Amino acid sequence: MIGLIITACILGFVYSAAPGPVNTETFRRGLKRGFMPSFLVQVGALISNLVWAVVGLTGVELVFHFLAIQIILGIVGGTFYFE
Repeated sequence: MIGLIITACILGFVYSAAPGPVNTETFRRGLKRGFMPSFLVQVGALISNLVWAVVGLTGVELVFHFLAIQIILGIVGGTFYFE
């Protein structure tokens, strides 16, 4: 269990240390205004990731629930296979 916790902590650090627009803005606001504005940027990013996860999982649920959508997506996906 300790190994899993250590691995999760390392992966979390690596994920949050990756350069990108959110981390750049967090760093900029942290230097200019302090902790709270940079913290709020990260909270906003987490909330937006949560919203996208809910939207994505809702879409997956619709795909598994309706046979017509499965058939349409199968046909559309099959048309992309060219060799």
